[in-house]
Amino acid sequence: MVFDNTQKQAFSEDVGQKETVRLWLTLIGIAIVPLGAFFLHPSLGTALGVMTPIPLAYGMRRRNITEGLGAIALVTMATAFVQGPGAGLLFAVETFPLCLAIYWAIGAEGPPHFSVLAGVGFVAGVGLVAMFIYSSTTDLTLGEVYRQTLEKMGFFMETVSTGNDIPAENVQQLQWVIDVWKRLFAGIWLSTLTLLLAFYRVLTRGLLVQTGFMEEEEPSFFARWYLPFPFVGVFVVLAAMVVLSSGTVQNVALNGLIPLGTLYGIQGMVVLGHIFSRLGIPHIFRMFMLMFVAIAYPMVLIITVALIGLFDTWIDFRNRFPFPEEGE
Repeated sequence: MVFDNTQKQAFSEDVGQKETVRLWLTLIGIAIVPLGAFFLHPSLGTALGVMTPIPLAYGMRRRNITEGLGAIALVTMATAFVQGPGAGLLFAVETFPLCLAIYWAIGAEGPPHFSVLAGVGFVAGVGLVAMFIYSSTTDLTLGEVYRQTLEKMGFFMETVSTGNDIPAENVQQLQWVIDVWKRLFAGIWLSTLTLLLAFYRVLTRGLLVQTGFMEEEEPSFFARWYLPFPFVGVFVVLAAMVVLSSGTVQNVALNGLIPLGTLYGIQGMVVLGHIFSRLGIPHIFRMFMLMFVAIAYPMVLIITVALIGLFDTWIDFRNRFPFPEEGE
């Protein structure tokens, strides 16, 4: 049988469409794995749900935004069917902007911290819009919606504690943790979002490189992570507000200091990785060292890594202690 050019083109388009459908079915299947795990154990499904944006953002970047948004909509409907409309709506509010932020960060040029901050700002902005819409439909102010959210989450944590026969002294400690968590919720959320977006960006781009749809970065994303000097001024001002003030002003400063500390923490981890590599410390030993300190002295590790990132602004460890040239 002989095909003319029109038939060949139609055949090629049909094959391309089938490959596209197969790709999205695979990616959507991976994205809904947490929903299957949710039937086995809700906590397992929630934990695996952290990885859901990666296949969706990968497909969006590999194909296009329109198809990516359609895939997210399908996973949203599946989430609403399994976990209820409220969970589906929350998934949509979180995942639509997050995948768009990952998509943009993967292709963004310029300083890595800028693409992460822009993405965090976009996701946070969408969240504020969603809260504003909710407040408009319920006659509540934004502050009341925020406090209502904190109370619901705090009630959930208290319910978990009372249902597990926790000793009275531990219950008091947990209540203190809940109170602190309520005070610092915004900062913790922004800090978590910053970390997630940075690693989502690296992991998703890594998959695109592995499948041949993007070229390897040189230098890598984290190797280019340098916070400019003005961030130090912001850090000093917020730290001074924490030390010298109290009440609402102190809470606002703490909620700003936590995500800023996370940015410096990322830089500190990059510096530690550079120093470990320069000293020739094997990766397995690095992992055990960090795991030991993280378990034994978690706050010491967090503060130390953030301070290393902060002092890197002046010392510039990576340029001051470069890798030796070959032959040296």
